[in-house]
Amino acid sequence: LEFRRVLFRLIAHYWKSMRFKDESLMNILRVINMHSSGLQLKTSPSLGERRLTVAFSGESPESMAELICLAMNLKYTREGDIGVLSE
Repeated sequence: LEFRRVLFRLIAHYWKSMRFKDESLMNILRVINMHSSGLQLKTSPSLGERRLTVAFSGESPESMAELICLAMNLKYTREGDIGVLSE
């Protein structure tokens, strides 16, 4: 039980602060999706190759997607539990 508490604290701390330096959009979305129990973010393979340096601090997955779209001049749409980043 104590191990679970420590693990949840570590996950919560990591979730509050995510930093990516010159990372592909596909990898950024993969990490966000790993930490999201609901919304899953997707993009096309060609957009997934674009690189980005970004830091998040406590934003929701949807807010992160919207910020990425602003930074990369993309559109964000939501279809149920899937968030799509597109041109």
